[in-house]
Amino acid sequence: MMLTSRQRARLAALAGTLDPIVHLGKGGLTDAVKARLATALDDHELVKLRFVDFQGAKRALALDLAGSIGAELVRIIGNVAVFWRESTVPERRKGLLDEELPPEKPRSIRKKPEAGSKDDRKSGAGKGKPAVRKPGAKYKKKKAPRRMMGPGR
Repeated sequence: MMLTSRQRARLAALAGTLDPIVHLGKGGLTDAVKARLATALDDHELVKLRFVDFQGAKRALALDLAGSIGAELVRIIGNVAVFWRESTVPERRKGLLDEELPPEKPRSIRKKPEAGSKDDRKSGAGKGKPAVRKPGAKYKKKKAPRRMMGPGR
């Protein structure tokens, strides 16, 4: 079963709180590691595996491991790979992907202020144009705030 990007994102989010159960160390990809991962997937459906060694070949090892046990590689982040497989025991299935995903929210479009609204009158600008100063009018410059010096000031 191929996972969609939304399903992968959902499983990756659910895996964020999990700790790695299986560790792949100096012994490499042995039958014991495959059996341990297969058992963990039957129990939990979503499992993290930590690469203690072989960090350079983690992508190839993870894909090989997923293919050999019939699991899906959800994501590799750092030295941790996340695997998912629906449990073969119907009583242990958690239905992580069965739950309905919330529908995508429609994007809201910000309304432009009407001509002559308060926003336009205050700033003198509208529709992204800068405020225009009247020629010959006198404008006051704002004074910089005074800085306090010393302990009592």
